[in-house]
Order: sequence, then structure tokens, then C-alpha cells
Amino acid sequence: MSSSGGISISVGLPTAQGFHWPYGLSSSDIIAMMSLLIAFGSLAFTIWQWHIARLHNRISVRPALTFDRRLKMSSGHWIDMSNTGLGPAVVEGMFLRIDDIETFVTNFEEYKAVLRPLFDSCMKHMEFVVFYPGETIGAGTTVRLIDYVNQNEHLDSHALAAMRRVSFRVCFKSMYGEQFESSSFAVS
Repeated sequence: MSSSGGISISVGLPTAQGFHWPYGLSSSDIIAMMSLLIAFGSLAFTIWQWHIARLHNRISVRPALTFDRRLKMSSGHWIDMSNTGLGPAVVEGMFLRIDDIETFVTNFEEYKAVLRPLFDSCMKHMEFVVFYPGETIGAGTTVRLIDYVNQNEHLDSHALAAMRRVSFRVCFKSMYGEQFESSSFAVS
């Protein structure tokens, strides 16, 4: 022991009854404290493992929306949207762009109203799909957003010119709430 007021280190000394522990602690007290330390260490490790697993799960189920535009096909023209990711995409908003004018589409009637001036005489030969906020696109799913089936050469050339001017922007999120956006581009 130091008499100058410094730090002193005491260790357990063997006695007839066993070890004499500092601060009057018994062997069972020391074992209990070590058990508590191991329990807290295990808890910290478990929380860390949960965090790593959650990060892995976020990456494992991340959606990815891609667009595929098929023009000048013998069977018609179409624009597809596919979820090529590993998890579902929850649509938050769908925007339809014609030339440089972008419109937020909230229902099917608005969608048709925006496309009607562009496709005009082809409308009765076309099929459209619109996604509402909250709808889900499953992993590996492909949806045809616009589909024109060839009818005659005049309508075909009109539909082809119109399809080149259309593009989409979709805002979506993963099942963990991560925000994403995907766009198709008009073909010049």
C-alpha cells in the first residue's frame, strides 16, 4: 500500500476459508458480477447481430423497376415496366410525361385524358395500366403500361410516333420504407 494517497491495487489473498476478495466481496458475489458482465456482453452482441441482419434483409428485398419499350414490332408497340429487384415495390406515385410536360396520374380517367390527345384515333386499339399509390408490384412481375395492337399501317405509324413521345416516372418504396424512383425516357 502506498501512504502517499495514490492508487492501490489489492488482490485476493488465500486464507484458511478460501480467497479473501477486496471490498469484502465473497466468491459468489464475484461470480454473480462476472455472470452479469457476460449477460450484458451477450445482449450487446445480440443487438449488433439484429442490426446486421436487418441491413442484410433491406438489401435482400430491394425492388428495382425497369422499363422496356418495344417499338416497330410486327405484333404492335408497347411499354413494359418490370420489377427486376428481389422484393416488392410499393408505388407512391406515377407520373406520365409527354414531351416535357409531366402529369401526376391519380386515376385511370386522368391517365386516359392525358393520352387521348396524343393517341387520338388509336385509343380504341390500345390498352393502358395505371398504378395507384399503395399498389404493390411483386418481384419478378412485368406489367404492360401501354399496349397497341397493329390494326392498319396508317394507325400503326401514328401510334409509333405517339409512343416515342411518352415516358414514365414512378416513385416507389421498399417494404422497409426506403424511397426509390425509376424513369423511362422518350425515344427521339
